[in-house]
Amino acid sequence: MDMPSLRHLYIQGAIDDKSMEYIAAIRQLELLDIQDAHVTDRGLLHLKGNLKLRQLDLFNTDVTDAGIAELQQALPDCEIVN
Repeated sequence: MDMPSLRHLYIQGAIDDKSMEYIAAIRQLELLDIQDAHVTDRGLLHLKGNLKLRQLDLFNTDVTDAGIAELQQALPDCEIVN
């Protein structure tokens, strides 16, 4: 899936760790806002290669502080809000 013009994505509910594989394929993504979703640390791992990601908002997900810290190391220029 190549979506070169998609830079901001807002998702509420209805996604999980498997869905994150497809979201991570959007390499031009700069802002990702996920709310009320069943995404865990495992799902976050898919985003490690998204070096253009500058802001990740995770509200009401199953992500832990440890998962956020691990992703933050891989994406130091990304602001992660939980």
